[in-house]
Amino acid sequence: MGQGTISVYGQNCVGNGSARSTYLTGVPTHSNALVGPGFVCAGTLGVAYSMGPVNGASSYVWSITGNASIASSSGPSCTVDFLAGWTTGVLSVTTTNSCGSFTRTYTIRSTPAQPGSIAGPASNLCGQSGVTYSIAAVAGATGYTWTVPAGVTPTTPLTGLSITVNFTAGFTNTGNICVTASNTCGSGTARCYAVTARPAAGGVITGPSPVCKTSTQIYSISPVSGALSYTWSVTGGASIIPGGTSATVNFNTALSTSATVKVNANNACGAGQPAQKIVAVNLGCRTAQDVLSAEPALSAYPNPTSGMITVNFTADVKAKYTVKVVDLLGNVVMNDVVSAVEGVNMKDLDLSKAAKGMYLLTLENEGGNVQTLRIVVE
Repeated sequence: MGQGTISVYGQNCVGNGSARSTYLTGVPTHSNALVGPGFVCAGTLGVAYSMGPVNGASSYVWSITGNASIASSSGPSCTVDFLAGWTTGVLSVTTTNSCGSFTRTYTIRSTPAQPGSIAGPASNLCGQSGVTYSIAAVAGATGYTWTVPAGVTPTTPLTGLSITVNFTAGFTNTGNICVTASNTCGSGTARCYAVTARPAAGGVITGPSPVCKTSTQIYSISPVSGALSYTWSVTGGASIIPGGTSATVNFNTALSTSATVKVNANNACGAGQPAQKIVAVNLGCRTAQDVLSAEPALSAYPNPTSGMITVNFTADVKAKYTVKVVDLLGNVVMNDVVSAVEGVNMKDLDLSKAAKGMYLLTLENEGGNVQTLRIVVE
């Protein structure tokens, strides 16, 4: 029990009489406010603190943490010496009687606390102008100081609760916008906010997992704000054909039971952080289409080649096929349409002007089915 009042009054048919009350005290709890400064500079001596008397308290014991000490105390008041190096601490007072004790604490600081979260855009800031960042007011602060990374030009003073900046051509990567709150004792801890000129990381990559080694699958992401293009890649020996927010992955050449599909969103300042999806690859399974076709439908020779290469493929019916050669960055080197007949078809390609290296040869029918083959130009 803390404190409380017990009352008694008489009652008859006319009504209630006047009450007589008495105050009872158990453990000397209280919610008294502290009288004294909440911010004190280091090296300040003899600072007075007090609170209202606590009913039923027989003693008061004051203490403080941090680089400070209780210089003197008398009941519900004390004086504190804040020594050199003082930053922040907790002033405590314990009230006691025969029923027990109760401790109340008060936080005392020298400089203001760290500002809260900085509000403002974090990504896709390439060439942006008139961008505003702001914070909420900090208790005890009399001023604010902001800093911005190289290549970011302020258009307002770097003081106050908000600033406005331009992201110039000199800012193409990432940096921190920071702000500190200050008072007559100095500056507190800085709050920093990471900003980047490049697009944000892509969201979740959608697409199947696990997959069969002999399959071709499509993976995609939602459009990223500010992105001008997308760069896709895949590990584990599989091949990939990018197509904006989606990409086609052929696992026929997979060498590992795990492949990582990645995509970066790009703008004029560069590539953002990648989104990625880990795909489990079953190297031993075959799709239903593979079972029906005993021979490979697509081949090319000679491979490697120094120039001319012959593409050989089998068509189930007369149809048009698109033959495409792309480098590993997704750049199209050659694109041609073949009017195929039912059965075996051949198409000669001249790669003599292509740079030496590895390429992906794709064959796509009108139904959108894609086959991929790695070729090497040497």
